Amino acid sequence: MNLLYLWLLAAAIDPFHGAPFPQDAAVSLKLPKEAAVGDHLGGEFVIRNTGQRNLSFALWAELHVQVKDGQGNLLPQLEGDLVRVSAFAPALTVLKAGETTSIEVPLDRYVDLTTPAAYVVSVWSALGWQMDDAHPSPVATARIELRSPTASYAAARVRALCEKKTTEEEANSAGHVLEHLRDPQYLPALRAAAQAGHPEACFGIASIVGEAASETLLTLAHSADDRVAKAATMALLQRLPAADEVQRLRLTPFGYGDSKVIRQSWPAKLDGPLLELALKILSRPPKTKEPVLPRDLLLDGYFRFSDVSIVSPAATMVAARGGPPNADTVLAATQRALEIRIEPRTGFQGVDDQLPEPLPALIDAIDALRQRGWSINQTRALSDTEALRGEAGLLAFFRQLADPQSSQTTGRRMAGGDARLYPSRLGGHTGRTPCARFRSQWLPSGMKRSRPPWRTRTGESSWPRAKRRGPPVARISFDRWPR
Repeated sequence: MNLLYLWLLAAAIDPFHGAPFPQDAAVSLKLPKEAAVGDHLGGEFVIRNTGQRNLSFALWAELHVQVKDGQGNLLPQLEGDLVRVSAFAPALTVLKAGETTSIEVPLDRYVDLTTPAAYVVSVWSALGWQMDDAHPSPVATARIELRSPTASYAAARVRALCEKKTTEEEANSAGHVLEHLRDPQYLPALRAAAQAGHPEACFGIASIVGEAASETLLTLAHSADDRVAKAATMALLQRLPAADEVQRLRLTPFGYGDSKVIRQSWPAKLDGPLLELALKILSRPPKTKEPVLPRDLLLDGYFRFSDVSIVSPAATMVAARGGPPNADTVLAATQRALEIRIEPRTGFQGVDDQLPEPLPALIDAIDALRQRGWSINQTRALSDTEALRGEAGLLAFFRQLADPQSSQTTGRRMAGGDARLYPSRLGGHTGRTPCARFRSQWLPSGMKRSRPPWRTRTGESSWPRAKRRGPPVARISFDRWPR
């Protein structure tokens, strides 16, 4: 079986065994001559057999796309080269004499075109043949001119995008376009659509270049319509610059297809209103029951609106732009999240061992605040430390101990008699030992999953008996921190 895998891999990498690109193959690029900023720019890379014999091509090969502006400047790509894979065992496409085939070129997924101007697009691919300096592949070029949309065009476009979708294909297409509108001419129509009760319009606003779009989302996040307020809160995450010191943020889409122009233009003066919104959300008690609505293919299917708790984007805002003064609010929200009974869940791959909403984002916020200088300063018995009066504080303290950036000083205070965690110090004030409540996946993966020794009054080691069943607390290890 391994030999079969190796053969298929070799066939996919070099199906023609280093042969140069055939001279009888001609390539061309089809693009619309003119389009509005924010339009879906679909093109075709066309391959034609101009000879008399059959030619074979590997259409799953890398497709290289370059876009230059009128001054000849090369535009940065959104996500690098896309690779087309037709199947696990890809089959070659055979073209007879005079036949053609084509590969789709979604230009707006390669390059972020935000400015009305003329652009020159170049596309090439080895198509399975050898490609180097001595044997270059033919390059297809085309010119496209982008214009700014008129107000009437933008309004009609937004109405069509926000209409209810009946198929997943329609929803995916509309969702992708909403994420790439870019031009400020769309902002008035998107704002009106959101105010009329279309939450998906908020994700379109998130794609608009300029400070006005961020201010509009902050206003909509306080809307009396809960769905619009939640969508605006989620959409704001797409405009926040990534903080270098934050190792990971689970909820924020910091990768695929994001516009660096938008993230880099976030004004610092909006940090105050942003954190005010986040702390307001984190401070209010969770709703006991949210209304169950029919699943919307665009809002829920593409933007995953119903899969996210509104607490998660609020916690991610604190992780991205907050500081140590926000720690108490984050801990209180984490405590409320930990008090919710967690039931076993299953997914399409079996048992789902991922943390439920909104715990992942809250844990990220705790870690981010610690990386910016916040810490639990334990100088007395643990049960007397105010921040540890609750399971959220214990969780934060365990993660602090496992962090090499903060464990050097914390671990020194915990040395000797305090190196082991005693039930009377950790669990006494709650009436139960922490292992009755904590699940090992709440703690960093760098901690060793084993039962910690607990000390009885006689000084002998024993295992604590929890009032409820639950996995053991992980023993703290200072050797590694998860990346």
